[in-house]
Amino acid sequence: MTRTEFQIELAALIADLQPTIRDDYRAYEDSDDAEPSMLLTIGVDGDGWGWQAGDNSFTGGAYGYHSWGVVAIGRDDDATTLAAELLADLESSADGGVRFFYDDAEEG
Repeated sequence: MTRTEFQIELAALIADLQPTIRDDYRAYEDSDDAEPSMLLTIGVDGDGWGWQAGDNSFTGGAYGYHSWGVVAIGRDDDATTLAAELLADLESSADGGVRFFYDDAEEG
């Protein structure tokens, strides 16, 4: 899978999650933001990836992977933009020796 394909897959996941955001959901407990939102965490390593929505404290589908990326999702946010932000957060958290399951080589 290429990085672009993975980003498209993440955007589809985000779009699927957006309608499930309830009125009382907030991505961050201490947020003053009145808009409903949800925290999405992905975990990635050389073998694959997992995700979890909501609390990311050491349990769930993203836990156990080497690197994590986190993004707050609002109901009306652009899923493609959020997917790009999520990948950027993931990649910035990884040290130089980390290899992800997707191909990060230049495409085209």
